[in-house]
Amino acid sequence: RFGLIRGVFGTGKSTLRLWTTNYLQTKGKKFAIVNPIYALEDLNVNSFKERILKPILSPISVLRLTRNYKKLHEDKIKDLLVKHTPKSKRMYVLIDEIQDIPEETFSLIRNLSSAEAPISFLMCLPTNVYKNIKGSLVDRDKLNILLSKMTYDEMKEMIAKRIQFYGGEGIKPFTDEMLKRIYGESEG
Repeated sequence: RFGLIRGVFGTGKSTLRLWTTNYLQTKGKKFAIVNPIYALEDLNVNSFKERILKPILSPISVLRLTRNYKKLHEDKIKDLLVKHTPKSKRMYVLIDEIQDIPEETFSLIRNLSSAEAPISFLMCLPTNVYKNIKGSLVDRDKLNILLSKMTYDEMKEMIAKRIQFYGGEGIKPFTDEMLKRIYGESEG
């Protein structure tokens, strides 16, 4: 129902979230993506309800009849989800950079991520703010994914595999010296 992906900058949190998005698309699942870096207005609880939750919940006829979705209390949204959505029709919300989300929006997420509601949240955050996140979200983390920096050999292997995927060989056009510089500049 709720999972966190943690890691320092550049370890692949957003990439893992992107892969999850692609997987959900191939399976025909309903989902929404929140990336506060690009859409700060999505952090506000009313905007979150209107722009994020409403589109993924639109098949629920009761919600379509609701004219002012922003004014729906979070308990009412949860009740409607539980009563009108089959368990097989689970919905997903994927959120990058959750450290910037206001408490009111966290409260809504906590409430909706309860065991009864057919909605799951996958959230990414930097390791250094993990202990500071609000409320009981850490206790609800079912994934406990911690990404760490790559070693030089892991980075070299990843680049070689990507080059091979596109028909190249080894690390060409790169040299070991170039890769060492890339590794040093990127800090792993």
